[in-house]
Amino acid sequence: MTLIRSRTNITFLGVALFAGASGCGDGVAAAVCAGACVAGEVCVDGRCVAACARDEDCAGANSCSGARCEDKVCVAGQDVSLCLPADGCCPAGCDAALDSDCGASCATVTACLASDGCCPAGCTATEDDDCVPECGNGVTEPGETCDGDCPPSCADLDLCTADTAAGTPGTCDLICSHAPRACGGSDGCCPAVCDGFDDSDCPPPASYEVIVAGAGTGGFGAAVQAARMGRRVAVLEETDLVGGQAFAAGVSTMDESSVGERSYGIYKELVDALRAQYATRGKSIGTCYWSDQTTCFEPKAGRELMLALMSTAGSGSGGALDLYLRARVTGVVKSGTRVIGVRTADGRAFASRVVIDATEYGDLLPLAGADYRVANSTSTAVDLDACIQDITYVAIVKKYPGGAPPSLVLSPKPPGYDDEAPYFARIVTAGGYPWWNGGYPVGFVNHNAYRGLPDSSSPLDATAGSAATAANITKTGVNFANDYPAHAAYNPPSSNPRLAGRYLEDPAYRRQVNCAAKLRTLQFIYYMQTALNEPLWSVADDEGFDTPYNREEGSCADIPEAFRAVERHFPPFPYVRESRRLIGLHTLSAPEVRATGSPALPAVQFPSAIGVAGYGIDLHNCHEPADLEAAFEAPGGPANVPFQIPFESFIPPVIDGFLPAEKNFSQTRLVNGATRLQPSTMLIGQGVGALAAVAVARDVEPRAVPVIRVQDVLVRAGARLSAYYFTDVLPGDPFWPSVEIVSTHGIMVGYGNWLFGRDDPMTRGTAAVVLARLFSLSLDPPAVATFTDVPVTHPLFAWIEAVAVAGITAGCSASPPQFCPDTEVTRAQYAVFVARGLGLDTGSVSPVPVFSDVGSGHWAFPFIQAVYEAGLMVGCSGPPPAFCPDAVVTRGQAAAVGHGVLLYGT
Repeated sequence: MTLIRSRTNITFLGVALFAGASGCGDGVAAAVCAGACVAGEVCVDGRCVAACARDEDCAGANSCSGARCEDKVCVAGQDVSLCLPADGCCPAGCDAALDSDCGASCATVTACLASDGCCPAGCTATEDDDCVPECGNGVTEPGETCDGDCPPSCADLDLCTADTAAGTPGTCDLICSHAPRACGGSDGCCPAVCDGFDDSDCPPPASYEVIVAGAGTGGFGAAVQAARMGRRVAVLEETDLVGGQAFAAGVSTMDESSVGERSYGIYKELVDALRAQYATRGKSIGTCYWSDQTTCFEPKAGRELMLALMSTAGSGSGGALDLYLRARVTGVVKSGTRVIGVRTADGRAFASRVVIDATEYGDLLPLAGADYRVANSTSTAVDLDACIQDITYVAIVKKYPGGAPPSLVLSPKPPGYDDEAPYFARIVTAGGYPWWNGGYPVGFVNHNAYRGLPDSSSPLDATAGSAATAANITKTGVNFANDYPAHAAYNPPSSNPRLAGRYLEDPAYRRQVNCAAKLRTLQFIYYMQTALNEPLWSVADDEGFDTPYNREEGSCADIPEAFRAVERHFPPFPYVRESRRLIGLHTLSAPEVRATGSPALPAVQFPSAIGVAGYGIDLHNCHEPADLEAAFEAPGGPANVPFQIPFESFIPPVIDGFLPAEKNFSQTRLVNGATRLQPSTMLIGQGVGALAAVAVARDVEPRAVPVIRVQDVLVRAGARLSAYYFTDVLPGDPFWPSVEIVSTHGIMVGYGNWLFGRDDPMTRGTAAVVLARLFSLSLDPPAVATFTDVPVTHPLFAWIEAVAVAGITAGCSASPPQFCPDTEVTRAQYAVFVARGLGLDTGSVSPVPVFSDVGSGHWAFPFIQAVYEAGLMVGCSGPPPAFCPDAVVTRGQAAAVGHGVLLYGT
């Protein structure tokens, strides 16, 4: 609305209303409203207005008055019905903005004008400073920091936030902050980033006694052994497949060694069961390495049997084994220097007494804060560019007699194929050598016989014993011309590309390399189908590798969509030959494991051994002298003899509650080349599982466990520990565990011709040697001989003098003093020697004879009773139990006694 005032007229919306003075009843323009005015109104200048107090013409006197403003029509010649200032009236429809006589009344104000004293409906403090900020009007006004519900306080009813307030709720300038509470406890809240380790209000972690990270060969051995010993075990596997390098990475042709692993421990169980399984199908397992005496399985069959053994591991022992798939460990929980549990990527927490790192890469070592080695550097100064061994992305391929499924026929050729094809042609060609002779290129049958597998889908039986029988191989592993990144089948020149240690340290780089290695294998399959003219062959679709994990985590962006159907049947990860390695109390080095002497033995033997390996030192690429750890070794001959792995190589110098059980124990790169194979890692894992279980049972840290207790468990489980092998005491022999123990400790090592002499009688001279070793006696003989029949020139002089000085024996004759070194030892005499050597209390033995042929009056009664009660010697027959005190002690029996003595007191 626009109001314009003028001295000569008044215009309302541009229309002239009055000109000069006018009066009521002057007859002007009366006809305009005649008949239109109602009672109490008169027509003035064509307008109906309230009548004057007198019904006569008031134009002259202008004295018309009334009690109400609306009754005053004529005052000083003005019409007071208009919004005019200073006329004493505020007509209806006027306000203070139009008529100063209206004062501050805002009932009729509608405009949002500043400083008019009114805040009309619909106006806000943003557009009219007469308004005050209003909470909830949808506008953030001056002085407000928010708008909306404007809660009376900042309490959000969430126990997991700390609520703070600034400002006043009434004016909607309340500022709230809701900071997540820190992990703590006793506040009723479990913040999302917390768990039962750091907040007592969170659900407690899943509790186990032993946690094994990784369900590969080492993890399998450790978990099954610990569960069989009555421990509660959790196995956390990153992928959704068990088997590690053997059955999840597809390297299921077993790399056995001079140890003869298929005769020992849990590996023997696995091989025996798989051999029997294939026998029922009429199939040989000798399909690899150009020999019919080898051990080769389909990956799926291996995984199924591993799962079966894991499912029954705790049966009858009170133990338990729980397997968690797709459970990647992302954190290790410590209390001081002791590991107490782990966290996984999906937010779960697991508590334990011992955590075992059995991952393929040694991924828990940095999480635990352990010192470790990468390539030839250490974790305190990692050289990310130092090289490690090549990887291989294995693929299982098979022959489809009716033709490969269309989705498995590679077309078009994979990216980069033209660059790789010349390399493949140097290794494998259609016209290559028909059988292995060390030369290249090899033919296709020759290639297949390297990683050949029994094929459960084929009616044919095959072996790798000859080129003729190998022609029946219809399934094999692609693991010959596809090492990565080198371009050679084995140990290429240093000019070849090499894999950097960054692969172990940088997960993103690791994935990039794995995808590049996978692409090379894909290229070789295309080469196989086209250049080798083998269109019936493609990736095997019956090995169970097409899993949710593989589809979600294994797909590579640089592999085109056209090859996805093939890629899904690849293993979820490659064959990894080298991992991070713990820096333990002892680092096993190549000079210690290399063969020496005749018969050949390792240069150093370890009485504390809890594992044995014996593969030749085998590095794929990165094998030059500068690539090794100069502080320990230089290149040399292979270790083709069984060598021992000591307990100390599994113990971190500072961290407790943590053990390695794969390729990651404390060893050099060269030794890693001889221990990284599937049978070795499985048996090494079994040793670590026994160590963990004994530590839990005794409630001590692994470093505090008496090693003999672990060794006793292992030999009774059929595991090998000794560098010696005796043809007359084989696994399964009742004396085998004891012979294994005493030879490991160097107490009885046989005759030096791989014979132990199990049933040979023990002479007194030999007994002196055995007892001196058993009781760790000092070999510092006197200058003058004690016995006339053992002069200082006697080959056993020092040993015999040692047992005499220790009071174990006074000889066989007092006058003259003689020892009778060539006389055979009786069981009664040996009982006396052992009781004296251990210092047994023969005065407190039971007076009731145990044996029918050793009464209380027998000269050796207290000694025989004492060694029996100590569990060191048993009877020779019964019932009734007899001891045969005058029978000769055999070397096998002496080994059993030695075994018991080593255990005694521990």
